[in-house]
Amino acid sequence: MNRPRTTTINPNGTPSDEPGPLRFVFFGESIVSDRGYPPATTARAVMRALVRDGHEALFLEERRNRPTVELLRARGSSALRAFLERYPDLHYRTYELPTGLERTVWFVRQIATVDAGIFLDDVPSGLFEEAARLNARHLVLVDWSTKGHDSDLAWADLRLRPAGTEAGSGTITCGPAVERMPPDTDDARSGLLLVAYDDQETAAAARDALAEFDPECLSAGSVSGEDWPFVPEVELSDRYRRASVAVVTGAGDDPFAAARVLLPVAAGCQTIAVSSPGADEAVSEPPVLRASLADLPERVASLLCSSATAPWVELPDRYDAAVAARRMVEAVRQAHLVRLAGAPPR
Repeated sequence: MNRPRTTTINPNGTPSDEPGPLRFVFFGESIVSDRGYPPATTARAVMRALVRDGHEALFLEERRNRPTVELLRARGSSALRAFLERYPDLHYRTYELPTGLERTVWFVRQIATVDAGIFLDDVPSGLFEEAARLNARHLVLVDWSTKGHDSDLAWADLRLRPAGTEAGSGTITCGPAVERMPPDTDDARSGLLLVAYDDQETAAAARDALAEFDPECLSAGSVSGEDWPFVPEVELSDRYRRASVAVVTGAGDDPFAAARVLLPVAAGCQTIAVSSPGADEAVSEPPVLRASLADLPERVASLLCSSATAPWVELPDRYDAAVAARRMVEAVRQAHLVRLAGAPPR
């Protein structure tokens, strides 16, 4: 993030016809740990897509943030090592948020050479106060959250909302999103994979309901016990590519949590999401099937029977991180042009 800045402005002050790559800085609770923080799944995928398209992306997370601390306490450091191995191309830094004038100086340094600041859910409130004070023409401030960070969103130049949230005027639907995986033709698919995130009771009930199919049970979240060996979410894609059917429980009702259910779809795997009692979970449309505990065995049996002839499951474009990244870039460029055109200050 420290190479010479690529400008998109001509020497005469007009926008260039050939815009260069953009620089993004993401502010969120964590990208290293997704424990209890569903936006991490989407942020990882979109950041990687941005980098692959030639842009730069940096994620800033507060030191000793809740998702990372809880993950280390519950699972040790293996999940953090797995993240570094899976995403060597993602750049992130930790910080301790200063107070008063020092916070202002620190914040300005973070955004001095970037084109867009992306604010996800659960960012320390002090950062929004700093963003509200800015009126830098080079910088587009983007609110990318499930509910908005403040009752007064005047600080944001651009508002993105994941599907499943209420979007007001001027908002753009973007995400949840996952990386589309290429077909794996070397290994044949077989077996049933049951992946649990949270909600121990529903996970256990799903395991019992599927006992006749001898599922491989894994935990990617807080579900624990001898029957639930832990596998970090970043390692699940390889498992999904080898399974005939994947069943996901306890993904949560946060709109960003839909990415958890879409991970097996991105790996071409037939997928069922189990509805937790009283929960309105995010994805309830094809290619993800929705099943209650009562009809789960019938759903799984049907998919397993058809798995030999079932085609590779296709991830819809609206959930593809590459598509989401390009939409984000386009939206940021348009917002930047509005600023350069001399739009009245916020």
